[in-house]
Amino acid sequence: MIIGFDLATRLCGWCAGTGAETPIAGAFEIVERQHLGRMGAEFQRHVMAVQRRFNATHWVVEKPLLLPTDTLHKLERLYGPAFLLWTLAEKLGVECAGVDQSTVKSDFTGMKPRQVDKDVMIAMALKLGVTLPAMKVDGRADAADAVGVWKVGVRLFARSHLAKWDAAIYGRRGLV
Repeated sequence: MIIGFDLATRLCGWCAGTGAETPIAGAFEIVERQHLGRMGAEFQRHVMAVQRRFNATHWVVEKPLLLPTDTLHKLERLYGPAFLLWTLAEKLGVECAGVDQSTVKSDFTGMKPRQVDKDVMIAMALKLGVTLPAMKVDGRADAADAVGVWKVGVRLFARSHLAKWDAAIYGRRGLV
């Protein structure tokens, strides 16, 4: 079982599945964003709830993207959850891999990363048959991003199922 995580400062997407069947996706909201300790505890509760539900052996996380305009405040709230996720994986004996955003976008869509926006990610997740949250405010785009992360996880950890998902995205030829 693989869980793909798309981390953010407010809505975090997740997607879980073995690769043999259509994965399940969703998002959770981090309400506490001011106090780092409480934010970390809340984030951990959400991650552990997803892990208890799916009992994954592998986690894949999209590495946080550093922008020149990011403030220290934002960096603390973005890199903290990533660090905590990797720590939890280590404690639980879950293999964890990090992938960059451009890899996720190109692998999931077959397009150049600069051509891929949130609407494209949503369309691709729906093309795979994944049910996403209905509204943007509920994490629709974040869940779609997590589906892309999950698909990279299938490439890394469940390659025998990859052709099915590549064919769904790229057509008969696949990408493998």
